[in-house]
Amino acid sequence: MRSFFDILLAKFSLLYYNSIKKQYKKLLINAFKPNNNSNFGFSWSTLTQWLEKSPENLDLMMMIGPRWNCHAVIGLSDVFQVSNSISFYVQDIINSATFWTIVIYSQDFKTVKHIGSKDNLNQLEWKKVNLNPGNYFLGLRYYETDLNITFPAIKVDGKLLFTSYDASSEKKRYENYLNSLKKISKIKFLLMHLHAYIYIKHRNKFRDDWIRKHYLPVGNPETHFSYGLVKKGDMLNVEPMEQNRGITFISIYNRSSIPVFWAKIENTKSIRATCSGTYLIRHISTS
Repeated sequence: MRSFFDILLAKFSLLYYNSIKKQYKKLLINAFKPNNNSNFGFSWSTLTQWLEKSPENLDLMMMIGPRWNCHAVIGLSDVFQVSNSISFYVQDIINSATFWTIVIYSQDFKTVKHIGSKDNLNQLEWKKVNLNPGNYFLGLRYYETDLNITFPAIKVDGKLLFTSYDASSEKKRYENYLNSLKKISKIKFLLMHLHAYIYIKHRNKFRDDWIRKHYLPVGNPETHFSYGLVKKGDMLNVEPMEQNRGITFISIYNRSSIPVFWAKIENTKSIRATCSGTYLIRHISTS
């Protein structure tokens, strides 16, 4: 009987989440609208800058990225128009981070192409990616960053459109922002994301692919995930996945999908959960 009411509540939560997402669709499009003002040019933003740009952007983030990546320095670009190709200045990237990925999204938020540290671009000055004509924006993730962090200069159709962007202060700034989220208690976020907690709690009643679709972030091919339920007071024993072949991280989220703990896993680690929720392990593979 308890599981019946749990699943009923989860269905309500998922319906609420989808209705909120539908209501916010226009706001989401405006948050990533094309930059048509050439007087100001095109630029990168750090994720923290984007979140702090508008009070509504936190709500948007809780829709498009509720399983927060707490481990990377993240950059977002303005939307820009492409006729045939985009090129990235490689030295800006490899001098900034050991592991990295850049995802090219269409304006309707679909993944088009991506490049990453597995591509071994060290011998190149510029990395060119061919694209169909259209509007695109970029999502960048740097892991294991240097003290000096630079988002890369970009050429579009052979012309410099984005200059190199100094993001060295973002690592600390994002850490502070994530810590500030722990103080947030919004019933709206709980109602939006309670379904994830309940569906994982009763995952034996659902197909694995269905659970993954509703819980996991949209990852890149080199990102592998493991996830599960955690209750307050539980002790998690975590060890690196594929040791010596990448890096492993863990995040714990409360039932509102607010991150409450995150860490890099270098050796077997015991973690006591301070609240009930879910955990997500990310492994960024190098091979």
